[in-house]
Amino acid sequence: MKKNLFLLSLILALLVGGCAASVSETNEQTESAAETAQPTQPPTEAPTEAPDLLPSEVKVGMVFLGTENDGNVLAQSLRRDLTEAAVQAGMEEDQLIWKYNDREADWTQIEESILACVDEGCQLIFGGSREYEAVIAAIAEEYPDVMFACVGGSLMNGTNSGTFDISLAAAQYLCGAAAAAASPSGRIGFLAAKDDTDEEVTAGVNAFAYGAWSVNPDAVVDVGITGRWFLPEAETQGAEELANLGCDVIGGYIDGNAGQAAAAADGLYIVGAGVENADLYGDRAAAYVLYDWTGYFSMKISQVISRDVVGEAWAGDYYGGEAVFVLQNTSLENMLSQAVQQLAQWNPNAPETEAPETKAEEQTEPEQTEAEGQSEPEETAAPPAVDEETGYLDNVRIHYIEVVEPETAEAEE
Repeated sequence: MKKNLFLLSLILALLVGGCAASVSETNEQTESAAETAQPTQPPTEAPTEAPDLLPSEVKVGMVFLGTENDGNVLAQSLRRDLTEAAVQAGMEEDQLIWKYNDREADWTQIEESILACVDEGCQLIFGGSREYEAVIAAIAEEYPDVMFACVGGSLMNGTNSGTFDISLAAAQYLCGAAAAAASPSGRIGFLAAKDDTDEEVTAGVNAFAYGAWSVNPDAVVDVGITGRWFLPEAETQGAEELANLGCDVIGGYIDGNAGQAAAAADGLYIVGAGVENADLYGDRAAAYVLYDWTGYFSMKISQVISRDVVGEAWAGDYYGGEAVFVLQNTSLENMLSQAVQQLAQWNPNAPETEAPETKAEEQTEPEQTEAEGQSEPEETAAPPAVDEETGYLDNVRIHYIEVVEPETAEAEE
């Protein structure tokens, strides 16, 4: 009996132990199965953007109208400021690709210059002439990953191609005032690239004429239209024709300096845009405007580095510091003080913005003092009105410059 009870107890112990082991094994298997059921692939990471380019990986091209060092002052200022912006960004000068075209180059030649910049790996290409806009606009559509920008114009797509320009209205106003202050006769010449078909140039002419009126209400501005942004022959001939009309000061809104150089050589004062390297004119440069494109070019290079493809319409002006008025003949400071005050009220670019200081060497505002022997007039003359037919102020006279070819001149003689 005892033996049977012992055997029964042993069997029960074995059964209980076996059940416990079985339960333990089952739990372990369940846990193992649960672990096996978990996904074995790591979680998917969000896609990352391509890293910024290094400055050493950037290439920028620019295509110019005319040959190097031919007197195209726009080209000089564009090259100078793009080089400065590139160096500031950490680039080397050999990463800038320059292409020059004869000013009579046709569409095919211009296209080849632009495509050469593409082939050399430029991520950003500038057109250094308003006359290249149509060619650049067409090429931009074929290369959506390359950024293009042309100085002036309106044909760009706003996606990978845009425009950049500097409005000179306010600065031209001060140039007109300086011209009137420097002119004994009150007859002032002005060389313009385009006629009233170009709104920007017309605005510059009117601003110049308005500034001349602010100093001399009887001043007359004779405008010689050359028809091209850069045409040295027409500029030189235009300066001569304006001098023959009795003009003793020559201003301008043009890309060349041939006309101003000719005028200075003949003893006339020069003012206005289109005057780089003012030291070439000696004491004949009364006042002039310098372009400053550096901020714009720095922005575009930054976009390339960030791999952004943008096509904006950028515009600088006197109020932003991109059109810098320099008064070289500081003896005119007193006469300009009234023009500076008037500009603050007129403000052609930003009617609600206060006019900044003008530059006389360090861009200091002329003292608000009257010239000795002059008195404030009792009544102020009415400002010139705009002629509804021409779009010019009524103290403006328009003349079209027709270039006489040397052969024609010899035949007439």
